[in-house]
Amino acid sequence: MSLECRRSIRAFPWVAWMAIAVAGCGAGDDSAALPIDAGAAPDVTPRDATPRDATTPPATLDALPASTFGYVRLAQWSADTPAIDFCLAPAGSGAFGSPLLSASFAPPSDGGSVGVPFQWASAYMRVATGNFDVHLIAASSTDCASPLAELSGWTLTSDARSTLAAIGSSSSDTGTDSALRILPLGDDVTAPFVASEGGTGFTATAALRFIQADPYLGEVTLWTGPIDTPFAPFKNVAFSSLSDTATAGGPVDHNGYAAVPPLLPSDWLVTKGIYDSGMDYALLSGAAVAAGAVVTVALVARPDASIEGGLPAQIVECVDSSGTLGALGNCTASP
Repeated sequence: MSLECRRSIRAFPWVAWMAIAVAGCGAGDDSAALPIDAGAAPDVTPRDATPRDATTPPATLDALPASTFGYVRLAQWSADTPAIDFCLAPAGSGAFGSPLLSASFAPPSDGGSVGVPFQWASAYMRVATGNFDVHLIAASSTDCASPLAELSGWTLTSDARSTLAAIGSSSSDTGTDSALRILPLGDDVTAPFVASEGGTGFTATAALRFIQADPYLGEVTLWTGPIDTPFAPFKNVAFSSLSDTATAGGPVDHNGYAAVPPLLPSDWLVTKGIYDSGMDYALLSGAAVAAGAVVTVALVARPDASIEGGLPAQIVECVDSSGTLGALGNCTASP
């Protein structure tokens, strides 16, 4: 399926989960690889799957308690970095196995590499829980020996959903503020219900968070809503940061999501600092967030550092709670 076709799929949370599941990595000789599940959703009994390159693991995932797994996806929000894959090893062991995406999904019909291209996130993958070191690698890599970026001591807990996001610039020197890095995020998959006015019941909301992933811009503000009555759910969010109580001006949960009313087709607009600064950075028109949806909005740089239509950045919207097809999640990007 083409990227253009996938971009047109905008399922919302009432669609059943279809996330693809994969395993983690094992020892350096791959003799203790983490179990793989080649296709399971959080609430579906997993299919039998023979663990890759393992000598003594359980014969199937059904032999393991469901509580020994979490779910992770990979997001590519670095404009000057090629398509990516990733590897896991038990923290401190150096025992990286094979790249996870290329080992778990069939190669594309054109014979290219399996990986996550810029502006996309992968489908959620099921991985055995634990404390891991992470290597971010180019999708064309056949092993984990040459990481583009590294993350140490990342923990995946039972039944948790997480995103490992590539942000920053691969052309920046390591250790600088704008350098390529892995930003770990915890994810929600359900939106909260809030008490209705008068306390007579509850109203379904949407869950929204915002991530500033453009290394060339400073603090930014996200605006949305009807053009005549816009509102800013998140203000003054700095690079490599996600929305929090301070930037939201109100409650957010531990993963950075705020409860917002459902949004009819409107716009996402990102501006410098506050709205009356007169500096627009990015615009995504026709966005819609249904009641019950869980959505992540990220600001990313342009691949060629151009200014399209006078706007120096782009907006990526990923529906965290929707179903997926194949290796890629449900994301849309502005022109």
